[in-house]
Amino acid sequence: MLSLVNAFPPLLQKRTALFVQCPPAQGTTTLPTLISVTLNPDPVVPGKINKFTVSGILDSDITEKNPLIVFYADPTTGSAISERYYGHVCEETGCSIEAKTPFSTSVDIPTPQNLPSPFGISVYIVDTESRAFLGCAYAIVG
Repeated sequence: MLSLVNAFPPLLQKRTALFVQCPPAQGTTTLPTLISVTLNPDPVVPGKINKFTVSGILDSDITEKNPLIVFYADPTTGSAISERYYGHVCEETGCSIEAKTPFSTSVDIPTPQNLPSPFGISVYIVDTESRAFLGCAYAIVG
């Protein structure tokens, strides 16, 4: 009898990122709008630059007061394991972007050299005055 057990190499566990909706911000019950995030490369390469493309449609206007914040975190402790990236969604197109208008922006962000397994990636668009999350997505990888 022929055995096929060794005929196929074992499947490699890819550490790709599947971004999902964030929970409500602390002190609120409102879910932030899910934003779309794609990475290049995906899976991320430790110690290398990664391109984040962030897009979506928000219920609020996007202005200079609404930074894009991205960081890597240890999901077991909740602690950031990278410097937070602060940028603007409307850097490429100009501010402001009206509510219900599709937006897209791409930013290059360094990936930490030493990533735990698993690790998290959080991407937020924040209202700096109310501290509310206008849009958010996160992924647990590994």
